[in-house]
Amino acid sequence: MVTNPLVSIIVPNYNGLRWLGPCLTTITAQTYQPIEIIVVDNASTDASCEFIRANFPGVRILRLPQNCGYAGANNHAARAARGDFLLFLNNDTKLAPNAVAELVTALLRDPKAAIAAPRITDYDGTAPGTCGMSLDIFGYPYAPAAGESLFYADGAAFLIRHDVFEALGGFDEDYFLFYEDMDLSWRTWLAGYTIIPVSTALVNHYGSGSAPGGRIKEGTFATTPQRRYLGERNRLTNLLKNFGFRTLIWILPCYIAMTAAAALLLAATGRWQLALAYPKAYWWNVTHLRRTMYKRSGVQQSRKVPDREIMSRMHKGSAEFALLQSRGLPRVL
Repeated sequence: MVTNPLVSIIVPNYNGLRWLGPCLTTITAQTYQPIEIIVVDNASTDASCEFIRANFPGVRILRLPQNCGYAGANNHAARAARGDFLLFLNNDTKLAPNAVAELVTALLRDPKAAIAAPRITDYDGTAPGTCGMSLDIFGYPYAPAAGESLFYADGAAFLIRHDVFEALGGFDEDYFLFYEDMDLSWRTWLAGYTIIPVSTALVNHYGSGSAPGGRIKEGTFATTPQRRYLGERNRLTNLLKNFGFRTLIWILPCYIAMTAAAALLLAATGRWQLALAYPKAYWWNVTHLRRTMYKRSGVQQSRKVPDREIMSRMHKGSAEFALLQSRGLPRVL
């Protein structure tokens, strides 16, 4: 008798009480078995853990003494997980009943694939959604157009082989929040694995359930100074770690020129808090350059795929400026 591999479903939580009921209910209703459910709590103060104990006694709770962010919390849970596969899932998501089964089947069918990206749509399920996300050559994310290949699995929901996650070193905990999913996917491609879309695995995602900003609503989008700072900081770190030296020689000046132009535009329109996020992001990377270079050394030594192949999956223009043209400047929350 062939038994299914164990899937560990990991849900990081920070004051997400309002989301946990629907999320955990859809997890417990999965057609796939066996699964273990781990909620890793980032020192919440909203009775999240008490709610889980009272309503979902089969869920393992790992309560951290402080907020370790998305990356730290997920790494902590992954070390405690027993599954052959890890499903990372935001707390503001809902799973279709067959979502886990479809993701596992896809990875079992393709031994070269390390990550399976489900189709993620809005919380109400009214939008068609996308399987994974795309990236431009300057490290800026965007939703792929029809027929366009994905580059990274959205951290809101994806399945990864546990042994590959460990071999890659997990998420980079220096990121804390934002763009750590891009970094992990980038390193997955560099190591010679693939990331596959699974359109039959449906996940509903509210977006920004624990961290405000980032959602496009009524044709515009909004952000916070902290979100912009962490995003730009980690975006630059992604470039420094994962591109080869020859690529960095020309990518880095272009990146600095483009982000400086974005900062000046924000400043000129009175969005000073967002504009200041860029120099702060540069400075963090300068002060942490030795640490980043150490991590870069490990990534580059283990790479199996050249930049030309990686960049063939990236958009050659600037997705950031395309977003500004289509949506306008962001509102400041």
